[in-house]
Amino acid sequence: MKKQILIFSALLAMTAATTQAQTIYVPTPGTGTSTTSNVGIGTNAPEEKLTVTGGNIKINGTTNGLLLGNAIKIFEEGNVLKFKTSATDIPRFYIYPSGHIGIGANDWGNALNMYGNIAMGADGNGILFMGNSNVSAYSNGIAITTNGVKRMNFTSTGNIEVNSDILSKGRIALGPLNGFSPTHRLSVLGGITTDFLTVLLPVNGIFPDYVFGKDYKLMSLSQVEKFIHQEQHLPEVPSAKEIEKNGINTSEMFMIQMKKIEELTLYMIELEKKNAQLEEKVARLSKE
Repeated sequence: MKKQILIFSALLAMTAATTQAQTIYVPTPGTGTSTTSNVGIGTNAPEEKLTVTGGNIKINGTTNGLLLGNAIKIFEEGNVLKFKTSATDIPRFYIYPSGHIGIGANDWGNALNMYGNIAMGADGNGILFMGNSNVSAYSNGIAITTNGVKRMNFTSTGNIEVNSDILSKGRIALGPLNGFSPTHRLSVLGGITTDFLTVLLPVNGIFPDYVFGKDYKLMSLSQVEKFIHQEQHLPEVPSAKEIEKNGINTSEMFMIQMKKIEELTLYMIELEKKNAQLEEKVARLSKE
């Protein structure tokens, strides 16, 4: 046991080593015999190489601390508990009196202050909890969940999904799509509110002012009537069945509507000319 005490004394002296020799003081009643091969303070049956019972271990002196092997040093400096790696002697982990924690960073006023990245496991094993919400990794990307419901996904293919089914090819979906698989960059189910909307012409799109050109062949109203009677919709306008199946391309529909408005304007101009001719004819006949 005396040999163990001498070894323990040497360890303590090395932990608090300075340029001066250190004195070891042993309280009354002094030393005793351990029932194990370990060293005990306050116990005669230490379970580890050094076991302390009924008290604390205090190390005084700035930057003096506890060495773990040759790599880790734990010490207190300025009321901050610091963890250093001896390879660079730079603190890697801080615990502040406020309870804040720093990982590679000082206290920036947050409960957790970190400089660098966070790596978590995949397939649901890596989860970051924030109150009733969490951010988790899964096989296809990252999911944000609140109250047990998945709200947003960032998939491995570059998709962003918000309360939606899984899409592909870098598309964004807002709202549950209920099995509908749109092919556009942005898909929304539930409506959009905005103060204005700008719709660009489709690629190679031509605004239908060509209707007013001299070479444009305007269908006669009798031809339009015949087409409506046979097809049950206006010429060049998608049928109800086509719209129910494919939806409405806003840009294309706007172009079609403008074309029909311009054609309707031509019909009204032609009708006004005919009315003027009739009025003139009626006026002549009334004078006879």
